[in-house]
Amino acid sequence: MKKISGVYFTHPFDLSKEQFFEVAVPHDSLYAKGYSVVESNQLVLAEIATKYEHQLEELHSFFIIEKMAKA
Repeated sequence: MKKISGVYFTHPFDLSKEQFFEVAVPHDSLYAKGYSVVESNQLVLAEIATKYEHQLEELHSFFIIEKMAKA
């Protein structure tokens, strides 16, 4: 499990409307060698959507990871 924190954005994209997040993603190979970055990003976005009560479609695919550690 990885604990990830950073900022995310909703549609329409506006850098001045950043929202902070901290989620635990139950996946040990997140961003590991040989694991798809796109797939990892989708797992993180899904956790953000669930925790902060957004529809996945509302979230912009651009987000910033500030910290990532084992949970």
